[in-house]
Amino acid sequence: MLRRLERFRPIAVALILATLGWYASIEFKSPSSKQSEGPETSATDAVNVGGVKLPTASDRQLLPHPDVSPIRGSKSLAAELRTARNLRVFVHEALQRPEQGGHYYAIRALDHCSFLPTVVDLTKGKESAANAHAHKRLQVELNRCEGVLAQFGGLKGLAHNIEARPDRGRDPVRAVYQKLTRNQYGSAAEAVAAAIASEEPQLLFHAMAKYKEAIIEQAAGQKIEWTDALRTLAVRAAGEAAYVRMSNPDPELDAALGCLMTGQWCEPGAVAKEPEPNDPEERAALAEFRRVLNEFVAKQGRSAAGH
Repeated sequence: MLRRLERFRPIAVALILATLGWYASIEFKSPSSKQSEGPETSATDAVNVGGVKLPTASDRQLLPHPDVSPIRGSKSLAAELRTARNLRVFVHEALQRPEQGGHYYAIRALDHCSFLPTVVDLTKGKESAANAHAHKRLQVELNRCEGVLAQFGGLKGLAHNIEARPDRGRDPVRAVYQKLTRNQYGSAAEAVAAAIASEEPQLLFHAMAKYKEAIIEQAAGQKIEWTDALRTLAVRAAGEAAYVRMSNPDPELDAALGCLMTGQWCEPGAVAKEPEPNDPEERAALAEFRRVLNEFVAKQGRSAAGH
């Protein structure tokens, strides 16, 4: 279950798992050392993170990334996934549109529907006035998912369906996901540029979470001694950086899941967001991770826009 949550509902699930004490157990494995792009110029004004001072100068130069262009139609299909009343129909139609990310979003739909029974089991008998609106949203999602898992034989059945199709290699969004999971990008810049081109915030989160350590160490100009606490903060900063670049597509669902599974964010209009760390050093580290990762995403985005 953790592997599925890591892949497809990064912000909401990261927050939920953090509250439940599971957050540090998620593994966003960094690529091998070949992904590092080398040290960058440091500055005299710096913040100490894990025994290493991160420069606060904003004029560091990044290696140029490859020429990438947005994937046409992917944002439209992502929006259809969020608004479709019947996901069984959505999956059938998405499979006919691989060039727009149809195979990827079909898998996303089934993964979403596969996760909902877990939410139901974890929240059974815990209905209350405080979480009534969250249960209502959960029921909406269950209704949208009706019949889709049986129709396609679950995630494995859909995967076999896609692999048997003659157009299985024509989905550029799925290709980005596969290259990320297989560590096939040559650098953080290349991976993040591809994720930005996909216009899918969860793939951008995936890329940032995977390469977070290399990006931060590049800014520091040396290796950092990573503790579980620092990695947890870096994953959080990576998710926030993804949604600074690409807005959260469904904050209401994230808040509803958080409300049901943790009892937090149950007020109408609440946003699922962790409080700032109490420890001053952790707050400082998180602030620096945010700055470094946001700057990295922004520069890759500006470079992509220039092509």
